[in-house]
Amino acid sequence: MYFALSRHTTSLLKMMFPLAISMISTFLMITVDRIFLSKYNIELVNAVSSAGNLYWMVVGFFVYIVITAGNFVSEKYGEKNYKDLAKPVWQMIYFSFVSIIIFWLVIQYLIKFFHEINWLSFLQYEFLASNYLYAPFQILVSSLGTFFIGTNRAKVLTFSNIAANLINIFLDYFLIFGVRNFINPMGIKGAALATAIGFMIQSIILFLVFMNKKNRTEYNTSFCKFNFTLFVSIVKRGIPASFALVMDLLGWALFYIIIGKTTKEKAFVASLVQTIFIFFLFFGESLEKSISALSSRSIGEKNFKNIFSLYKSGIKITFFFGFILVILMTVCSKFVLSIFLSKNSSESISLKTLKVAQTAIVLTPIYITMENLRFMVTGILISLKKAKFVFYSVSFFIWFVVVLPTYFFIYKNNFSIIYSLLFFILATLGMFFSMKIKMQSCINNLYGE
Repeated sequence: MYFALSRHTTSLLKMMFPLAISMISTFLMITVDRIFLSKYNIELVNAVSSAGNLYWMVVGFFVYIVITAGNFVSEKYGEKNYKDLAKPVWQMIYFSFVSIIIFWLVIQYLIKFFHEINWLSFLQYEFLASNYLYAPFQILVSSLGTFFIGTNRAKVLTFSNIAANLINIFLDYFLIFGVRNFINPMGIKGAALATAIGFMIQSIILFLVFMNKKNRTEYNTSFCKFNFTLFVSIVKRGIPASFALVMDLLGWALFYIIIGKTTKEKAFVASLVQTIFIFFLFFGESLEKSISALSSRSIGEKNFKNIFSLYKSGIKITFFFGFILVILMTVCSKFVLSIFLSKNSSESISLKTLKVAQTAIVLTPIYITMENLRFMVTGILISLKKAKFVFYSVSFFIWFVVVLPTYFFIYKNNFSIIYSLLFFILATLGMFFSMKIKMQSCINNLYGE
């Protein structure tokens, strides 16, 4: 029973659980969005899948900088420097305000330009323009979330997330499909508006808790002075991880552009895999944030040996989750496929494509498991201030093991879309092993200090 009773495994699970529940609600919201849009118009979900990577490429850049503040908070928590805990959080709140101007410029000039030169379809342009409007609220939520993760109170983030996403899902149907004589069908814009309302509500809830009397007393959260030096330190530390995410998503975006130039059937299978991956992304994201926070806390406590123990616990948890996922997707592959098909779309897709899609569903858990291992070592390397290596590793493997082979084999030589999934699995394995070697080297150096 070592797996269940290990102290580090228990600590990691306790940190992960509320974050995972919170992220399940978020990714469930995204999945419901796509299911509704696929029922509304199957071309919409293909557009959202491709444009979604471009969306996250910009938003994720800001979010990854913001969540770096969580490492500062965790380190101060480990040092028991409670009165300075809120300072990094406030700097990122201000950062979210700055992002309002940047996203306005992106909407007005960047994506409009790409649409005018036909790099973005109208549906992709509509999705990006609509969703960038609420992006600063998402960054604000991430900023406030670093306080609750860093102080080991992720449950607050969980409850606010669930409340916001339930409202989002409730509004989704009515805003996408409309209500006769009351609300006109809004499609993509309706999904974006529902998401915007959800993030607004969550940001209000988190800010009110952040500023309550207890937090003002214990953690000095009312001290909101702008600190330029700290602001720059957080941004500087977060940029490498942000660029790693950008390169990852840029590779995904180019992948979808390549697939989009093949057939609608291949695009459908690729969108299906991405949607399943996004739904189960809650595990990898919660694992990365949890292990990064606990590793940062260990650094603050000068207890460096804990980091490798956390890594071994993460391995156990990841493979256990992966084993369950493989069984689940294998047994339920037909049911999962049916969720994404309306009566009209199932009749228009060939039997061969349906079989390929079912095979892809069975293989997706293997890819998810490899990604979760990568998320884990990424979190540790970020806490060790080695995010630049993450950037180099992701950039190399995503471009040379995924994008180029996809172009050559899938686009040029018409190989099955299944090969692209195998490329992703190989790339993720490469990232994991390269990052693991770097992590071991860093931890060994800390042992010697």
